[in-house]
Amino acid sequence: MGEPASGELTLVDIEIADGKVTSIGAAGSALLGPDRIDLGHGIVLPAFVDLHTHLDKGHIWPRKENPDGTGLAP
Repeated sequence: MGEPASGELTLVDIEIADGKVTSIGAAGSALLGPDRIDLGHGIVLPAFVDLHTHLDKGHIWPRKENPDGTGLAP
């Protein structure tokens, strides 16, 4: 299915049972059933993942330790 480090997207079939992913296989490998959902070449991501970044901030602020969290206080 490709190397994850390549960053390349791959078409796959994802099987889910009892709310959990049970298998990920090559596109067309899953059994066709009444509960099949075609995501139309969409991207599937894990839930509750914040996928954003601030590229303008990452390289201008020096790294500063803040072990007790007081740096976030007003």
